[in-house]
Amino acid sequence: MRKILYASMSVLTMLSTSCQSLEQHQSSRENELVFATGFEGETPFAGWENVGTFAKVDTGRNGGHALLTDFSANPKGEGGMVYYPLDIEKVRGCKIVVTCWVKAENVIKQEKRNMAVKVMLHSKSTKGPNWREEYDINGTFDWTRKAVAMDVPDCGTDVWLYFGLQGTTGKAWFDDVEVRIVRPLTVGDYRVPKGPAYKGHDLDRLRGAMSPGQPKPEDVEALAGEWGANVMRYQMGIGWYKREKGIPNDQTVDMAGYDEWLDLELAQLDKLLPACRKYGMLLVVDLHSAPGGQRNLFAEKKYQDKFVESWEKIARRYQGEKSIWGYDFLNEPGEGTWDPAVEGLLDWQGLVQRVATAVRMIDQDVTFIVECADGANPVGFLSFLPIRDPKTVYSVHMYYPHTFTHQGVGSRPVKYVYPGEVDGKYWDKAELEKSLEPVIEFQKKYNVHMFVGEFSAIRWAPDNSAFRYIRDCIDLFEEQGWDWTYHAFREWSGWSVEYTTDPKNGKPAETRTDREQLMRDWFAKNQKALP
Repeated sequence: MRKILYASMSVLTMLSTSCQSLEQHQSSRENELVFATGFEGETPFAGWENVGTFAKVDTGRNGGHALLTDFSANPKGEGGMVYYPLDIEKVRGCKIVVTCWVKAENVIKQEKRNMAVKVMLHSKSTKGPNWREEYDINGTFDWTRKAVAMDVPDCGTDVWLYFGLQGTTGKAWFDDVEVRIVRPLTVGDYRVPKGPAYKGHDLDRLRGAMSPGQPKPEDVEALAGEWGANVMRYQMGIGWYKREKGIPNDQTVDMAGYDEWLDLELAQLDKLLPACRKYGMLLVVDLHSAPGGQRNLFAEKKYQDKFVESWEKIARRYQGEKSIWGYDFLNEPGEGTWDPAVEGLLDWQGLVQRVATAVRMIDQDVTFIVECADGANPVGFLSFLPIRDPKTVYSVHMYYPHTFTHQGVGSRPVKYVYPGEVDGKYWDKAELEKSLEPVIEFQKKYNVHMFVGEFSAIRWAPDNSAFRYIRDCIDLFEEQGWDWTYHAFREWSGWSVEYTTDPKNGKPAETRTDREQLMRDWFAKNQKALP
């Protein structure tokens, strides 16, 4: 008992002194109201833009007025939105939240989740644009409170508030709108660690790939023993469990089901560890599916409690396991629907600190891997803050420009070449590097190590563009000294480097593709991670 007490005390001391006073400053600006409207008065749309025939004043939830966007007679389902420019001088460098009440009638669900009722914040900065919204607001429902949160970086230039419908039909009402500052995005007297940044390993580099779903020891043998990778990101995703149980993909798995799924995932992980030790490969344990799903994780405290409980279970099970490099707490966190008015509910910055503190009480050595709140996208590092733990590595996912990397996925058109123009901008290696500037600046500012948990380009991008894109990405990662895992190894053929550029060819190539050879050449530079 005395040893446990001393260990706990040392952890608490470490957390309190490693990143001195990282608590965000209390400020009179917290909870400051910066915009509000109930669409009342003689000019209910004063300051709003794109107000056309589809936007009108109607009865509000308390008998007053509300904004009605009516596309019930629109057979093409195009929709439309009105938007309001917020005062950037008031919100720059702050976390803000828009809250409102929404009612809908016969809004038709579309294939794309964002083709629905829109409650959205859109910002621009000198480093690029960003969006935050709630997805899948469809059907018919009475007045319901909605919230969307966004970090506005110090380099922000514009912020707009959007309401309406996009890509669908029906009616949607909006009332009692408020935009408040949650808090300034500042830290206390943060002391940048001296010396080399913590990496959690003593190798020159970790280079590998994301695992397939439910990987087997043979996958470790192939990736490490044959290809030469020294790290695998083990993705624990709940999709396969839903399919086996006949649970619709858009339905939440209950707590008992989540526990059952997690136990199965960990049992599978147990089977991989001997092969990892044999072939000298480290594992990243990646929680790909949150309790309740991403939306519910930031909507109900019970799911955040389950999230912490789940990681405590994992930490107790693998305490001291040398083949595990780190715990990637949550894949592509999206806190956009977080509502600070819900008692005890944390945004991602607060939740990841809570789980890190809990896990560190169990395991003082394992590396923590933390992604930013914008789905691990580079732009999210403009406003993300380091957590209070010195053994933390930060992770980014690289799919910019998304229109290129994901062309042909779903209904997206296949026509973009790299290097080339995408969405009105010319993308080449220099532009890729520019898009990674928020990550580079974060790394330098806080003296931390970066891990690229995912990057890829669809194999059928025209003119063998995926090869050139992947090659340039890796070159940039190597120049910065970042560890990386490609997405993905033998998961889906669309991302696989073992398949040709022909989308109609559903079989692995008979000879190595240049993308596969590129990976093998880089892996050949690896040192084994374990003796």
